[in-house]
Amino acid sequence: MKGFLLSIVVAGLCGGSATLTAQTGNAPASSAIESAQEPPSPTETETPARRRYWLFGSISTFYDTNADHNQQWIRSAGIITRIGFHFQNRLKNPSFEIEYEGALHRFANSDRFDRFSNRLSTSYRRKFLSRWSAKTFAEILLKGSPEDRGLNDWYSFGETIECGLTKKSKLQAFAAYRLKRNPISNANDAIDSYVGGRFHQKFGSRDLDLSYRYDNNRSREGTNRFIRWRYDVLFESFIFSHRNRLSVEAIYVPVLFARTTKTKTGPQVLYDHQTIGEVQIERQLRHNVSITLFYRYEVRNSNNPNRNFHAHMTGATIGFRW
Repeated sequence: MKGFLLSIVVAGLCGGSATLTAQTGNAPASSAIESAQEPPSPTETETPARRRYWLFGSISTFYDTNADHNQQWIRSAGIITRIGFHFQNRLKNPSFEIEYEGALHRFANSDRFDRFSNRLSTSYRRKFLSRWSAKTFAEILLKGSPEDRGLNDWYSFGETIECGLTKKSKLQAFAAYRLKRNPISNANDAIDSYVGGRFHQKFGSRDLDLSYRYDNNRSREGTNRFIRWRYDVLFESFIFSHRNRLSVEAIYVPVLFARTTKTKTGPQVLYDHQTIGEVQIERQLRHNVSITLFYRYEVRNSNNPNRNFHAHMTGATIGFRW
């Protein structure tokens, strides 16, 4: 899905799961929310590119009813300006891709997420047998992803195996190893291991994606260790003409932490349930200019009532490509 808020990732991580030891504490567990949206690997397109390299950029404006995702309800408007470049070795079915993107984030009423973030990603794809392919990817993100509110530095390396079931459907399995580094406090430094799968089906001009991901965040300090499951459904379709693209996405993310919280019935292991829904409409104004309108709703329920919140976000993005 195109847009600056949400991307489906075909990357996740393989690694053993660690035993969770419950610990008492009420330290914030922000990384579980920040990394609910994963940074994308180099752009994959169904149609051949016009050139092997190009520049791209976008300007996004938005209004958020709960910028800090807590119970203080800080309303905020903001702007995100992005610019980057993309290179691939072939116009059609490239085997090598590399992409850089820098983004300037500015928020009103809250400077917590004001920053300049950087993303550098690369991938190498090779085919084997008739319907199988493998992609090795690596990615570096400084001060979070350009597409979400994360503030950590991320260093990722992984592999994706893809099988073309038919001409209109494919199945992917993915795994990756990722290091998280917090420039402010090393208490949240972590090894975040992912593994998952994705199914893609085309129905004429419509696309359906179903994906699942499991990860185990092993932070330096136990208060922010967690395991997380993510279930994702994405539907895309042209509407009225091939210049208009509708995207509807639903995400469900349960998180289980390695610490306890106080409840009415006594101490319990802390867990969250986060649900996200997003609708985007993209209009292709010219072959290199597009505008996207979006609405996003996010709600988190927890056995710790102080962690409950919900938020609405709406805005628009103008994208360019040279």
